[in-house]
Amino acid sequence: MRDFTRLVVWRKAFALTVDLERAFEPRRRGIPGLRAQALRAGASIGANICEGCGKASDHELVRFLDIALASGKELYSHLLLAREVGTLAPDVYGRLEEQREEIVKMLFGFRRVVQQRSAPTDGSG
Repeated sequence: MRDFTRLVVWRKAFALTVDLERAFEPRRRGIPGLRAQALRAGASIGANICEGCGKASDHELVRFLDIALASGKELYSHLLLAREVGTLAPDVYGRLEEQREEIVKMLFGFRRVVQQRSAPTDGSG
């Protein structure tokens, strides 16, 4: 079991979730349900890192990192839509998108390291 709280990528994902909660004010105009979907996708990134770190194998961790990456892509779509309909101001969108993109890049790197670490080294696989 890995301590997910020591991972910089998890800390950044957690901070993004907090920032999303603050940015998507419930009283702002926009598409019904968009706030909830964006918050769910954002929270899913950190939650899947956490859940993957609790699994017994690197193979399982990679699976949860894939889910976290997919949530990051989903969040991108929600942020774009929120910007276009005026739910998020362009500067707020830019800040959140910058955070999201950094986290996704970090997740790709983390996933690659975990996959390489768990790959067979005898040439049989």
